[in-house]
Amino acid sequence: MENIIRVTSREKITTIRVSESTKRELENFGQSGDTHEGIIIKLMRFAKNAFTESDTKLIKNKNAIGTKYGRLTKTFEIETDKGKYSIVCTYNDLSPMALISANKNLQGNLTKEWELDLELVNIGISKREEGNFTSNYTKTLNSLNLSWSPPNILYTNDKEEFLLLYLVAVKQVLEYIFGIRIYEMTTRKDYFDTEKWRNAYIRNNISMESFYHDIQKKMM
Repeated sequence: MENIIRVTSREKITTIRVSESTKRELENFGQSGDTHEGIIIKLMRFAKNAFTESDTKLIKNKNAIGTKYGRLTKTFEIETDKGKYSIVCTYNDLSPMALISANKNLQGNLTKEWELDLELVNIGISKREEGNFTSNYTKTLNSLNLSWSPPNILYTNDKEEFLLLYLVAVKQVLEYIFGIRIYEMTTRKDYFDTEKWRNAYIRNNISMESFYHDIQKKMM
């Protein structure tokens, strides 16, 4: 009999048998509203990250807990109403915090306040014109014959666009590290709304020190 590969519109749902105590312990790794599948997916991601040695170290000194951060680099492709960008950013490696915060039983070992400290280090642009519109940033890059540039060029020519790219990167990094959804930010206006950011931080139980340092301070 031939082996038939069937492709359907719906993924097959299976059942995993676990004891009641295991089910309750599994739920300790989630937040209100998380499905069991969502918790398992999050744990698998954290487990994979655990095998990659992190340069971030939690340092205990008597009753005080400090953090020595490693740094990570990530590239994002972002499109706004002004252009398409490739941005390279660096930020604090928060994977140990994410791993511990996923388990309610271990949260006593977690420093509750941390900063992402994200920085844009390189920005590339895909030239894009709409009608006769060309941004000052694009004109500057053309005059310098550049396709990639240090962030200060965009900051000088269009501070609001620079800040938007920064905030989009912060959202993407936080969602990736902690396995969360920051649905408050979808439009350009949303990203510049500090109250929406505050609500997102509170709803996801994210460090308010990060909110003050990584969001509020940047918008001043």
